[in-house]
Amino acid sequence: MPPLWLDRATPLDIDPADELGALAVRDRHVVLRFARCDDASLRAAIDRLGRALPDHSVFLSGVDTITVLRVISRAEIERHRASITEAVTAYRRTCDSLVERYQDGSLDPAWDTGEHGMECRFEHRETGQIVEAPLLMRARRVDPYFFALFVKSTPEWRPVADLLVEDFHDAARMLDVLGNP
Repeated sequence: MPPLWLDRATPLDIDPADELGALAVRDRHVVLRFARCDDASLRAAIDRLGRALPDHSVFLSGVDTITVLRVISRAEIERHRASITEAVTAYRRTCDSLVERYQDGSLDPAWDTGEHGMECRFEHRETGQIVEAPLLMRARRVDPYFFALFVKSTPEWRPVADLLVEDFHDAARMLDVLGNP
């Protein structure tokens, strides 16, 4: 469903948080667009809405816009805590293994690779599994988007992938609630 755009004069003219939360549902986010705004008022509005809407991601999405996006609830994450934590562990282990084999020249030729910045994209030609892996840091925070790609392309982790409506934001919420295990 397309986003719901709400035009407001300034970040002080924002609807009550509970009303915005009711409008921002799992398949439709709300974008607040302001005729006049400054960075400080936008940041204050984001902080205020973020505190009032714990099951939403509230973020600056343009120079004059704030997005309110419903994300996976803490309760849902807690119900699936064990499988999400196992998937994060599997992602880290897979990253470490692929990077080690890539760097020592023993990577299975079924993996296509593409370095970009400080990461490398590994894509298995036969299975379609995608692993975006940092090349340098072993003890690292998991990137939410990379984690989402991994679970969505790995059949074993389909139950975790099915929890993701908004790949990055839901994965970020999972990792945040679990302390990026």
